[in-house]
Amino acid sequence: MEELNQKRIDRAVLVGLNADCFPKEETATETTLDELEALLNTAGGECAGKILQNKHTPDPRSFIGEGKAEEVRQLVLSTGANMVIFDNDLTPSQTRTLEDILKTTVLDRSALILTAEINETLDLMVRNLPRVDSATASEINPYAVLLFKNIVCDKAGFDALMARVAGNKETK
Repeated sequence: MEELNQKRIDRAVLVGLNADCFPKEETATETTLDELEALLNTAGGECAGKILQNKHTPDPRSFIGEGKAEEVRQLVLSTGANMVIFDNDLTPSQTRTLEDILKTTVLDRSALILTAEINETLDLMVRNLPRVDSATASEINPYAVLLFKNIVCDKAGFDALMARVAGNKETK
């Protein structure tokens, strides 16, 4: 139970694609990667490294190309990062392919923003909920998992949320 009460810090490698075919507002640059890092820090994570790929067009399968994806994978391994966040929008197929290659969670900027907003909303809800006993929290847990699992994608996060609902030590 003690490990549930410890805050888990996500360490992320940030990746961006600067492609000639993208409009200026969709291409990644050092500046947009810095903005993404600030967003990650606001969400409670930390940057483990950054990679900017310059390419004429995105790879339809892996977005950044197989070679660059392997470079990202090596950076993930060497830094102990537990996720990769892309500055550009990814298709669901590209996300799955990258997760298979990188062997870690992959998000894009939009997913990071959505996750941060959901976590903020959940924190607000938990602060305003009356404390319940652990038996009630155990009854709530399966429903919370069903409701939020596809959005938050992190069972440890659910367990921590349920611990907070039950009135255990704050995890924030």
